[in-house]
Amino acid sequence: MEMLPRGEWPKWCRSCGGSGLCECSRCLGTGEYRYIMGFRFLNKHGDVDPQL
Repeated sequence: MEMLPRGEWPKWCRSCGGSGLCECSRCLGTGEYRYIMGFRFLNKHGDVDPQL
């Protein structure tokens, strides 16, 4: 069994709660947290570095 580093918590799927249901459309049965797939909307000045 693999252990997480001290102070880290697992990121479970928000839809099925990490149970790994094969019907879960978000994690596809893995139980792991996955970001929402889709397009990222850019702001008007998306080509400008905000740190400058």
